[in-house]
Amino acid sequence: MIEQKRKLGPDGRYISPDGKVIELDERARFNRRVAQATPKPKPQEEEPEELEPEKEEPEQEEQEAAKATPSRIEKAKSKPSKWPEAPLPPPEATALERLTYPRGLLGHVVQYMYDTAGLPDRFLALAGALSALGKCCDRKVLGPTGNSTILFLLVIAETGAGKNHILNCIRIIFKAADMEDAVVASGIASVQSVEEILEGRPNKTPGQPSPLVLIDEYGSFLTRISSKNQTGNVSEIPSILQSLWGWSPEAEWKGSMKMAKEIVTVYGPAFAIFATSTERVFFTALKRKEIGSGFVNRHILINAGRGAPERVKPQYHWTQCPGWLMEALKEVAGDPAPLDNRPLSLTGNHGVRVMLRDFRRIDWGPGAEERWYEFEKEIRSMPSLEDRELWIRAPEIAERIATVVAVFRGSKLVDLQDLEWAIELARHSTRQLAHGLKEHMLESYEEADLVKRIREEFERKYKEDKRNTKVEEDQRGILTQGQIHKVCERLTDDLRKINRAICHLQTCGDIEATQPPLRAGRPTTYWKWIA
Repeated sequence: MIEQKRKLGPDGRYISPDGKVIELDERARFNRRVAQATPKPKPQEEEPEELEPEKEEPEQEEQEAAKATPSRIEKAKSKPSKWPEAPLPPPEATALERLTYPRGLLGHVVQYMYDTAGLPDRFLALAGALSALGKCCDRKVLGPTGNSTILFLLVIAETGAGKNHILNCIRIIFKAADMEDAVVASGIASVQSVEEILEGRPNKTPGQPSPLVLIDEYGSFLTRISSKNQTGNVSEIPSILQSLWGWSPEAEWKGSMKMAKEIVTVYGPAFAIFATSTERVFFTALKRKEIGSGFVNRHILINAGRGAPERVKPQYHWTQCPGWLMEALKEVAGDPAPLDNRPLSLTGNHGVRVMLRDFRRIDWGPGAEERWYEFEKEIRSMPSLEDRELWIRAPEIAERIATVVAVFRGSKLVDLQDLEWAIELARHSTRQLAHGLKEHMLESYEEADLVKRIREEFERKYKEDKRNTKVEEDQRGILTQGQIHKVCERLTDDLRKINRAICHLQTCGDIEATQPPLRAGRPTTYWKWIA
């Protein structure tokens, strides 16, 4: 029983644990409904020793308690008043073009950014809409597996494609959701700057637990932080970003311990990035460690290419976002999450726990959970280590995207259509990443690294041939000199290292020269893996 004295203010009104003032008649209704939802045993009768409660009672109690004390987040759970259907793709649209026509309010935000652009491009608009609406869900929405909606968006586009317009529109969306302070910086200088954003500065600037950092020329940023001459507080930026990308909204975060530094607890940090770069600058800046460590595969890469072929007159100005759309976004997003976003509950009469504030929990719709686990299994079954390094985060990215779509459809479930669209977008993103690495990435490997890479390629080829029953045993694990050079040509700027690596493997007894098959073709050396 909660003491009455602790719940009365000086004016005699009831004060809830979160500081909300409730009139006396509301308090009376609250107590009455909680009491009605709690079955009381008769004082003169003994309760049966092994009496199991009816299955409907817990649900009844939960529903009555929820009606009695609606939280700010619960108010936003119900679907708002009807809005127009999202724009549909034209009948002749390709499968790729259909990805730029998502459902719900996400589709409307894409259309708003497209219609107000002088250089309209639906892929640019999709990137901006995903980044903005994903941030509006941060720290108050939990996906089907307890996932967050933190997104690292990377837009690849030529110079002058119209990226600044998307940034302007993102700020308008944040204004509609009362999150104008979400954009905190236009770059990251060090690990300390990341911690300062989340924790704030003592007696100066308060922390922002749900920031969006805008980074232009992302390729130049990667070149700077991956330089061998950089100190640890710069070179470790990818590490802290990787950690924050996977941070749960339900978990507390604390920065690094340093001399004379006060440790600040941040509840459920949601550190998001919206970055832009040109294709060649970004991919040539990448190093193998950023791929192997999992930093790059956490990004959603959207390649807009040259953007719009010509400039047009916008249908309306970007500051004139439709009023109904802003109201709908505000209603669905709800109030920004408090600094302490942990669930808040109250134990009332007879031990009934009443939730005053909780996360908005999104669950799987029919068939969606099975489809997601199928996609997860498909990725983890990839035989190539290099492929797995690129694709391993695709299922989680798809789940986060599908969660955002479901929330802004006004739904509590990720349905199969949401998930299929998100999976295709995640596939497209990862394919673009793989293609860009193949075309542009160049890194100078040491000979020992080349030996290891060639050895991995021989092992992969041998296992592939072993699974193929048509390949005879003496023909398994064979690569030509040209195939080896093709694997390693973008890993070193000195092609002589490749030949020295092959000679090293031959000396170690890992490979041996073998007779070429009896078929037409240019003469070359054939190497066989000795299993």
